[in-house]
Amino acid sequence: MAGSAAPVVMNFLDVVGSKTGALFPTGHRSEVINGLTVTLIDVAVPMIWFRASELGVSGGETKEALEELQDLAAEHGVITKRGAKRMFLKKLWERMSNYYPAP
Repeated sequence: MAGSAAPVVMNFLDVVGSKTGALFPTGHRSEVINGLTVTLIDVAVPMIWFRASELGVSGGETKEALEELQDLAAEHGVITKRGAKRMFLKKLWERMSNYYPAP
């Protein structure tokens, strides 16, 4: 129930660009990867943001329902790999290359 517990106060220092050195590692607020409009952003950890609807889902699906969509998993892997390469995250890109050999 909202408001029933003690507040949790968190302060994060120097989280912008913590892995890549920039809020937007590529210098763009949005760009296209594999036909999807994405935002590559580094706030505490590098992330790739995009609209669920661009992948044909609502974002309200259960974990189990998403796991059944094999094409979705493959698409997500390709996006992650390409985003990692653009953000110069060599270790992630190499790890993803084991699963998704496409460029």
